[in-house]
Amino acid sequence: MSQPMNSLLADAHLRLMIMHRLPQLYRYFQPISIAQLQNQIEKAVTPEQLDQAVNALQERIWKLPVQDQQLLRNRLVQILSTHALNANYSSLRLQAAQWLRLLAQAGLISNPQEIFVTLVTATMIWSEKLSYLRLIADCFLAFHYPYPAFAWHLFPDNQTFYPLAPLLKQANEAMQEALIAIFAELSDLNDPQIIDYLLPVALSWSNHANADYRRQVTPVLAHINHKSSQEALKRLQFDADPIVRASAKQAASNSRVI
Repeated sequence: MSQPMNSLLADAHLRLMIMHRLPQLYRYFQPISIAQLQNQIEKAVTPEQLDQAVNALQERIWKLPVQDQQLLRNRLVQILSTHALNANYSSLRLQAAQWLRLLAQAGLISNPQEIFVTLVTATMIWSEKLSYLRLIADCFLAFHYPYPAFAWHLFPDNQTFYPLAPLLKQANEAMQEALIAIFAELSDLNDPQIIDYLLPVALSWSNHANADYRRQVTPVLAHINHKSSQEALKRLQFDADPIVRASAKQAASNSRVI
């Protein structure tokens, strides 16, 4: 076969290959739609798939008007909440919960209480309780001075955390520490659904041999209007550890302001 003929056949073969791959190339360079990304998030079965789809969606959302961003993030919260509550694999549930925490901390949602409710519910129904409790505690950073992401009127109400209080009776120290961190964020701990479980643990921690436990419990004691808790708080203001003393005095001062 002559060289020109070989060249023609090679060119024809190349053109056929290009035409065959054109649909694939088109799909590669054509931006995936937001609806498709939402569908990918819904159908994710691994943390990696979830991360890839959520990151891609977030990148697309940033380019939209603020009102459209909010609507799409509200939908994202719904999808992530479904994963956190219902996914078959713990790794996917926890990854979805971590995304919820990130959205809350960044102030990218309109109603943070929804995320707190989801994480509290997940804590109660799944075995990875400590992981969920720590995520809940992290979400409160969105309300912390000096750069709060949310206005104070969006702070979750006490009823949101009622289901967690009974866990104090059966929790080990790691879980108790996470629960104490959560309840320390609430400004009023006098609800019977909370204080009946929290007060005995708080008083025990006020006498703990570990100074860090005594320090952590000071805001809890300050927010309980009970003689024994106030006496414990006064005692900690004269604790042998200077950090505990400072924490107790600060907690008492903050409580008076509230």
